[in-house]
Amino acid sequence: MSNYEESELNLTDEYRKITANRNLRYTVEENFRLYPDLLKNHQQWLENRRKQKKNPWKKPTFDGIFLNDYAMPMVDIRNVQIREDWGQRNALTESSRESKIRGIAKHFDPFKFQPIEICYIEKEQTMICWDGGGRMHAAYMNGVYEVPAVVRGVSTAEQARELFMTQDQNNHAIAEYDKFIQILNDPKHRSHNEYKAIYGICNSAGFCLGSENIVSGSTPMVQGFVILKRAIRTFGGDTYGTSAPERKAPNLCAAIAVIKNAFPDLDIIPGSVCEALTAFIHVMNNNLPSVSTPLFHERMALFMRWIVEYRESDLSKWTTRFNFDSSNHYGSQGAMAFMKLWNEFVKATNPNAGNCRSGSGFYRYITIEDWEFTMIESYACSSNKKGPFAQIPQRHDLVC
Repeated sequence: MSNYEESELNLTDEYRKITANRNLRYTVEENFRLYPDLLKNHQQWLENRRKQKKNPWKKPTFDGIFLNDYAMPMVDIRNVQIREDWGQRNALTESSRESKIRGIAKHFDPFKFQPIEICYIEKEQTMICWDGGGRMHAAYMNGVYEVPAVVRGVSTAEQARELFMTQDQNNHAIAEYDKFIQILNDPKHRSHNEYKAIYGICNSAGFCLGSENIVSGSTPMVQGFVILKRAIRTFGGDTYGTSAPERKAPNLCAAIAVIKNAFPDLDIIPGSVCEALTAFIHVMNNNLPSVSTPLFHERMALFMRWIVEYRESDLSKWTTRFNFDSSNHYGSQGAMAFMKLWNEFVKATNPNAGNCRSGSGFYRYITIEDWEFTMIESYACSSNKKGPFAQIPQRHDLVC
């Protein structure tokens, strides 16, 4: 935790557990000691540039950039902290940012450098960076330690976190997962209880939302936080009208269990597949055994095994292979796709399923009729939806 005792940090239990594999407070210098590869590669690049006879590398400087009467304050980035528990992000652990930082460092231009933005915590007399962590790392890589900065005075963690949560909100620069963990650590936020419930669902179903928490085969990561929220809300299986903080999402938990059983060494579950299978379970709820019973998992295991053996063994290809690739309709299109696969599965493995006789007891399998496909498709396309997403009505007194 980089020179900080856990007792010094005001963390919720959920945030502490979900960030257990992270350092939460550090400087750029400390961060490079933990993750040295980018700095080492850049130093080798600098050494090669120094040896060039034409256009050798020269250390960048901000001298002469600003007019005397309008000079920006210069801040030593070695004295600036990054505090993830207050909303900042680690520039060295996000693969999507690495190439950008490398590019800024290789083409470092003081004239084009956008000032970093800093919160000065008055009570602690401490500076933390709330915007510009990547630029700080790129400057440090070139041995440039003093950079222009905009410095705002704040007194509380809530103020610093609010700055983080609202920056660049129009272009979605902040990952939804980053917002999720910050809200988990902010009991006053209006979505805190809802996100705490989602964290509980993650734990009960055995999956995670951040790559640092992946445990292969045990705790895979579901990709796409927004998709997950929608799946829980629309198809999760809680009684209609259950408030967001009280949701348990039994259908989604069942879908995760089914996927993990079919792919025991899986690291990542595409959010599209998660929502699609959850929607299928919701639509078929009246005609499948209860998701809490072994019979449900036995039947779904046979279904999944058939898909893997006879249709597509690579889970990452299911979205395009089975044509539920519209990001706004993973659920409805996915339910339809799995309904079609279900009919193929039943006809291939249970040739007498269409000859069910009347009687008592619980049927084994049914095939889905054309009118039922039409019912689900019509509801999905309706602009006047009322109540929960449609389900196929129960077939009574069929024994196969």
